[in-house]
Amino acid sequence: MNPHRVTWIIPIVLAAALLTAPAAAANTHYPVLLAHGAIGSPRNFDTMAERLRDDGYRPYTVDFPFPATDSVADARLIAERVEQILAETGAAKVHLVAQSLGGIAARYYLRELGGLAHVATYTAIGTAQHGISSPVSCLTIPDTCPSGPVLQTINAGDDTPGSILYTSIGSTDTPDEADGTWTRLDGGACLPQVSGGQHAWEPSDPVVHATVLRALESRCAPGQYADLPDISP
Repeated sequence: MNPHRVTWIIPIVLAAALLTAPAAAANTHYPVLLAHGAIGSPRNFDTMAERLRDDGYRPYTVDFPFPATDSVADARLIAERVEQILAETGAAKVHLVAQSLGGIAARYYLRELGGLAHVATYTAIGTAQHGISSPVSCLTIPDTCPSGPVLQTINAGDDTPGSILYTSIGSTDTPDEADGTWTRLDGGACLPQVSGGQHAWEPSDPVVHATVLRALESRCAPGQYADLPDISP
């Protein structure tokens, strides 16, 4: 090879690498907003937040009033927190990771409050996406009721609007989640069923964490993506 040719090939290759690598990183390593469930708190995500820092992410939490049973109000708090994070970090978007009823508030934010413009990925852990068909649940936490206004709103038509990856994780160690019906979404979503421990401890489980990491990279393991038809309540 001509030695003079090498001198101009190497800088071009290096320049191409420098131009493409940051774009790939920016595509996935947005700040991560962690949203807890109805009877949880930001502390539920302490272990996951520590692991995310080790993985190079910047985790943040949102603190819902206790008990966090008003999904519309909680969605507004998510919207406010996202604005704060974007202003603080200069990032263009955030990743949303939510557990249990927090996953419903997160979807309401995406669908009804303009969240799709500010979110790179949506990941839910142990969220009853189409509600709980129980008179007790409907009475005590109306936002878990399939016929309630919140679930009727976010489940009308496509459950997964926009072009982002939706991931809804179920734990086979939690009876209500074991068969995957609790956590399923229609319209195209990653629906992993993993051995993720009992519901309350899912955010601390290492298998759940590994699944979340894939979701933050907009990846879905083989066989876990499904484009389900409309799921009627």
